[in-house]
Amino acid sequence: MKKKKQRNEGEQFISMLTCIACEGGRFSVLEKTGTDITKIQCRSCGEIIEVVDGIYHFYKNRGRISGVDYSSPNWREFEREKESEIEREQGLSHEWLRSLPFPPQVTDTTFQYKFGALGQNFFDVINCLDLKGTENVLDMATGCGWTSREFAKRGCDVVSTDIRRIKYHGLRSAEAYFEEDGGVSFQRLRLEFGLLPFEDHAFDIVFCQNAFQYVQDLSMVVREIKRVLKPNGKLVLAWTGTHALLKKTKWGPGHYLTTYVHHMRKAGFQVRVYYPLSLYKNLYNFVSNRSSVSIVVQFARLFSHAWEISPLFKRLFLRYVSLPIGFVFGFPFNLIAAKSELQT
Repeated sequence: MKKKKQRNEGEQFISMLTCIACEGGRFSVLEKTGTDITKIQCRSCGEIIEVVDGIYHFYKNRGRISGVDYSSPNWREFEREKESEIEREQGLSHEWLRSLPFPPQVTDTTFQYKFGALGQNFFDVINCLDLKGTENVLDMATGCGWTSREFAKRGCDVVSTDIRRIKYHGLRSAEAYFEEDGGVSFQRLRLEFGLLPFEDHAFDIVFCQNAFQYVQDLSMVVREIKRVLKPNGKLVLAWTGTHALLKKTKWGPGHYLTTYVHHMRKAGFQVRVYYPLSLYKNLYNFVSNRSSVSIVVQFARLFSHAWEISPLFKRLFLRYVSLPIGFVFGFPFNLIAAKSELQT
């Protein structure tokens, strides 16, 4: 299928990349196979970046990721074997990838996946962005890349990054989206989280879903995000895990909500935080499936009923109750941080 043409393709895309090794050098095409770029090289320090399966490999410290040993010279064959194993054992396919974020089969029993809350929240968040279809979007730690696909379907010019390559877990999953009728296209970079080899003021939106809790040096990463954002650009975090008084997040190091907000405000962002509506919408289903205690189920039913029929209850709850509950139990949050027009 013919891919949807992207505004930043080929050598035009390479012109926005900067070298991590020498901190700022620009790249030129070193090698092509037909029309496909296979290697680029920094004009300042000579650093060579391979382009494999359309993915720019900025990540050099290869090790075992998603069951594949990338230190082996035969890592491509091992990667294909692992993908075939996943297809056989889990019944996954390109059709399954194209069904995301609402797949017909879900092995994860938590409410964000089983009850579709993660997907619902994503669409709630991007509806808040009032996309025009002309935005440059950096989708950090994209995983399977369905978030990049959704931005691209809306006309955005998307760059997708992750440390993982393997299909169903990482950047090669995008091949399923490129095959769609009227298919989408976006650039893919294999990167360590937080490294951003892009020129200043390259993006209108930097987006990250269910992954920013992996950032260890928040101050450094937030400064880098600010650098690559245009004036009036936005950092958007969706469904981001936190530490809390009664819970330590199981995903990555994690941080308290106040820590996230502190570093963003310190960098000069104007921050708006709120908890996912879909989290509360799915609370009844989650509790009913996980609890056999009648009073707990009855409370969840009353909460769900009040949420659906009373706009006043929903408004008061979100304004005065959701944040304190989040601090206690560690609910995931959404955040939109706007860069000031005067910032550089």
